[in-house]
Amino acid sequence: MVEANFPLIPLNAVLFPGGTLSLHIFEKRYRQLIAGCLDRDAPFGVVLIREGREVGGPCVPFTVGTTARLTDSVPLPDGRMNITAVGVRRFQIVDYGESGPYPMGLVEFLEEEAGEVSQVGEAAREAGARYTAYLNLARTVGRTTVPTAAALPEDPVQLSWAIARGLSADLRTRQELLECPTAADRLRREVEVLAGAERRLRQRHMGEAEATGG
Repeated sequence: MVEANFPLIPLNAVLFPGGTLSLHIFEKRYRQLIAGCLDRDAPFGVVLIREGREVGGPCVPFTVGTTARLTDSVPLPDGRMNITAVGVRRFQIVDYGESGPYPMGLVEFLEEEAGEVSQVGEAAREAGARYTAYLNLARTVGRTTVPTAAALPEDPVQLSWAIARGLSADLRTRQELLECPTAADRLRREVEVLAGAERRLRQRHMGEAEATGG
């Protein structure tokens, strides 16, 4: 499915399906964009900036982003507002422009594919086990800003997004996860990211223990 003139907000952030996003809207163009979405009860797109600035001038976004549906909006003085939105589905930008009142694009909505049955099952088991181990380690060293392993879904597509949302990773890695064509691909990449995150967490914990004489 393709949609023209789809409103877009380029950000220094990656939104995953099922994730939440809170924004302070103050630029006139984005106030107009959000007002239109509220009037039509319509979504907008969130895309990571590849080149350029988040505020002010033009920018070049990555081509894969996530639609966001507004769940809350609080009007503020001078037309500003605070909003909360939830990620719904991925899309790919076919054509992008900033000549209108706000950034818009011709976008194609992407289907969520699990991947080969034999591959996705193994990838889901390995990623789930690795994520559980990471959460247990985080709790042991006092870092509990990630969801509990008990909340992980069984569906491999939803599992891949749950792990992506819970990971602490740089923006490029998060964008890479967003762009993975199948859940199996995403889960395998998450295993690699989790292994590195767990290693860094252990190293930081050992360093802190040594610094305090523990």
